[in-house]
Amino acid sequence: LRVFQTYRALREHRHDLPFVASPLVVSGLSAGGNLALSALLAPMLQHRAPAEVAEQFAVPPLMPAAILLLCPTLNLSRSPSPSRICFASDVLLPLPFLKAFASAYDQCTDHVIDPLLSPVFAADEVLRRLPPTHLQCGGLDPLLDDSVDFNTRIRRVGVPGELTIFRSLPHTYVSFPHWHAMPEVEAA
Repeated sequence: LRVFQTYRALREHRHDLPFVASPLVVSGLSAGGNLALSALLAPMLQHRAPAEVAEQFAVPPLMPAAILLLCPTLNLSRSPSPSRICFASDVLLPLPFLKAFASAYDQCTDHVIDPLLSPVFAADEVLRRLPPTHLQCGGLDPLLDDSVDFNTRIRRVGVPGELTIFRSLPHTYVSFPHWHAMPEVEAA
């Protein structure tokens, strides 16, 4: 809800910041990618929101100029995927951590296919309204399949953008300054 409110304040110029946020690109890293995308989808998925906050989402959707998702968490279901299995012992996001974070985020509910929690499950008519969407992730990331699956979905419905996979990099590689000396990270 806070991400949604902040985004709307920036888009509608309801803030005291010394600049106008236009054009605006929304970006998020890992769980932040989930939060950013969910905030953009919320007005179109108001019927899925908890009753106590649904009325706040009852506004016309305002899309940014573009979306940039870095190593995003887009599928909170506990279903195994090839990347989650292959990279289960990832140094930065091992499988037990991933499960613990997902349980804390969705509060162990049975709503893991709710598109407000797992945007990869949003309907085509909702995804079709997204602006150009760019995804980047590491080829060794346990969440690689989240990006690949979401990219496939949005490209099928005509959303422009691209998916870039940096083959030899792990989850959230952009967060580690000492890695910026690596050619792969510098290129990203």
